[in-house]
Amino acid sequence: MNDIEHYIFTLKVTDELGLLSRIIQLFVWRGCGITSIHVQPQKNQPFAWISIDAYNIKDLPHVKSRLERLVNVYNVKARKITTQE
Repeated sequence: MNDIEHYIFTLKVTDELGLLSRIIQLFVWRGCGITSIHVQPQKNQPFAWISIDAYNIKDLPHVKSRLERLVNVYNVKARKITTQE
């Protein structure tokens, strides 16, 4: 069996039209796969939390840096998860 490295990215973002599309494109352009996406808007606040389970991340610091540079993204955390195929 092969180990598959997944990363859970957690982002605090401004809840804005089109932002999720820009975030997903960032992963796609780098050849990363996305297993799941969860968006949790905050009541009575302009912020939302986005969790992305992604794999095939070749350069984690670069992906995090690109996410942090997106307008309306305020906090990015990545946690490594290893599963068996």
